[in-house]
Amino acid sequence: MISIIIPAFNAEKTISKTLKSVLASSFLDFELIVVDDGSTDNTQNAVSGFTVRLIKLGSRSGCAFARNAGAKEARGEVLLFLDSDVCVRGDTVQKMLETLRESRADAAVAIYSQESLDQGFFQSFKALHNYSYSKFPEPQISEHTVFSTFCAMIRKDLFMELGGFDITYKSNDVEDYELGYRIVDRGYKLVRNKAIEVDHHFPGFLRSIKLYYRRTYFWTELFLKRKKFDPDGTSHRDAAGMLAGCLAALSLPAGVYFLSVPLFVFFMLCFSDFFKLAFRQKGAVFLVFAILTQLFLSVVVSAAACAAAALWLRRS
Repeated sequence: MISIIIPAFNAEKTISKTLKSVLASSFLDFELIVVDDGSTDNTQNAVSGFTVRLIKLGSRSGCAFARNAGAKEARGEVLLFLDSDVCVRGDTVQKMLETLRESRADAAVAIYSQESLDQGFFQSFKALHNYSYSKFPEPQISEHTVFSTFCAMIRKDLFMELGGFDITYKSNDVEDYELGYRIVDRGYKLVRNKAIEVDHHFPGFLRSIKLYYRRTYFWTELFLKRKKFDPDGTSHRDAAGMLAGCLAALSLPAGVYFLSVPLFVFFMLCFSDFFKLAFRQKGAVFLVFAILTQLFLSVVVSAAACAAAALWLRRS
């Protein structure tokens, strides 16, 4: 049996769709556990109409703590973690289990689809951006380093052996990266199947900017300890592109064109897969706004990385 665990905090707007998608699964041998992480909205009422095991936490403790609480109560030999703002396909659970077994892996993750469940430019931008760096590199099933909790499966005995997620992370931070690194660094096999896509409600611009800064800050701390990049998303190519974009964006208004032009060209090359996908799927106008948005994000990400590195140097 598989135990499907969904942490939820103020998820009244999305969790019903998530639960409906899971319960429509073609795979039937599972239990469904929802961990209410101290919600102050109508999340519990939204969940009450479904056949689930509801675990109520007294106060907000964070996604990491909530997932660990669900895992402790799980009866299945395999755990599948989902976020409360995703929708799975009918064969998602079955394909995740097949990936785990056929790849002889200890853990497996899926990818986001290229369309957001929400309307809006930034939501479409974020969906395409995530899809571009996770979909294009080959092969279809490959070893990975991030335990992407929007759709991630792991053997329960291994999860408990590792001690679960690091509960010092209190928000939606980098607990997925940190656990993935522990899985890989201890010699276990984590794979990603790019044929398994789930749909996601991406947040709006302002909330996403805060998440970008916060997650980059904490990821930089992990990187400085581990000193390894990831295959994509937080790869050496992405880091170089972000830095080039930041420097180009800052040097252009200052009129330092001999720097800004080559930096901008390098930035475009680093994110060429995404920009080509954006043009094919959404057209030229979307592409222009996507480039400008990516430049702005480059400044945000670079600022967060510099802040984390500066603090790390002071502590050293």
